[in-house]
Amino acid sequence: MELRAHHLLCIPMYQGHGYSEEFCAHMTEVIERIKTTEEEIRPLASPDEVCTHCPNLEPAVPKEKGSRGEKPESDMEFLFNRYCEHEHRTSKKDADLIERLGLCCGKTYSRSELKEIVLSHMTEEVFDASCGKCDWRKQGLCSFVLWQKKFRECF
Repeated sequence: MELRAHHLLCIPMYQGHGYSEEFCAHMTEVIERIKTTEEEIRPLASPDEVCTHCPNLEPAVPKEKGSRGEKPESDMEFLFNRYCEHEHRTSKKDADLIERLGLCCGKTYSRSELKEIVLSHMTEEVFDASCGKCDWRKQGLCSFVLWQKKFRECF
């Protein structure tokens, strides 16, 4: 499973609501996969599994396949035919977080290995640097202390 680095912070804090019903249903499926399988995880500084159902994605210039009205072959194909107006800022945040957490972008980790690395590098300063301007945090839906507890339960 591919996950944007900042989704390592968002996923444990997820409370069942968000951008749209479709997004929420998909996020719930992703979290269930993380909790119940030993699927390996690849941290990224680019769009991931969660992004495939984000309503903030806008259609990119249609490719030949899309212009004929054909459904993309996979969620990831759909994703790469879209763009997000916040992509530059978000990718920069992900790259910074990957570095701060001591991870390698694109490297595959077991769930237990990822958990150990993230917990050994995560500090309140790292959390604040990544989440400080997030609307969800501004609404009081998360904190570093709560993230520490929830991350251990999720991953």
